[in-house]
Amino acid sequence: MENSFMKLLNQFNIFLSKEKIEKLVILKKETISANKFINLTSISETEFDLKMIVDCLVFINEMPKEEFSIIDVGSGAGFPGLVIAICLDNAYVTCLEATNKKCQHISKMIKLLNLNNVTVVNKRAEDFVIDNRETYDFAIARGLKSLNILVELLAGFVKVNGNIIALKSLNYLNEINECENAFKKLNLKLSNVLKYELDDSFRTVLFIKKYKKTSNKYPRQYKDILKKPL
Repeated sequence: MENSFMKLLNQFNIFLSKEKIEKLVILKKETISANKFINLTSISETEFDLKMIVDCLVFINEMPKEEFSIIDVGSGAGFPGLVIAICLDNAYVTCLEATNKKCQHISKMIKLLNLNNVTVVNKRAEDFVIDNRETYDFAIARGLKSLNILVELLAGFVKVNGNIIALKSLNYLNEINECENAFKKLNLKLSNVLKYELDDSFRTVLFIKKYKKTSNKYPRQYKDILKKPL
């Protein structure tokens, strides 16, 4: 399994040590097993390698070579936070998740995989950001489909000149256009776009740079964000 997994990653120019590959395989097996008892993911076992591992790693060659901090907001089962922590020794990862059972799973994986560069926090983003504003070099979220909702939840966490990372479809330009007001209010601008193909669908990774501090009034409570996105 490790060899086939390595070949798949290499197709996306992702080259990892045998030890890291082994940890990713353990993470996959444990998550699939736990998913039978806890609702961690809707991704099937046959899709797991591409949609839960590769999709969390396609951008790693764009990440800094020096140490950096990143928060994974709404981490769920720990994706992409745990995957980043396994594969990038220079990353210091916070997995932020509001559901306690999912946090317990992440904590179990941290211990099982002997990861010392990742922590898990059981809080909502709107609450955790109060004491952690502009703390992180990067913020990422996979579970949010709407970009204008994602950027409001994440912008407060990111340092000035840091980046929000958004995994989107090739239809990202429409979402960027819809985010014109949000970008203006949150002091954000699109800085880089990485395009790739995943399982016959075209995908993009957006790097959205924060060029000035975000007002303390953002993010609003999640229900208010959903009711009236910026």
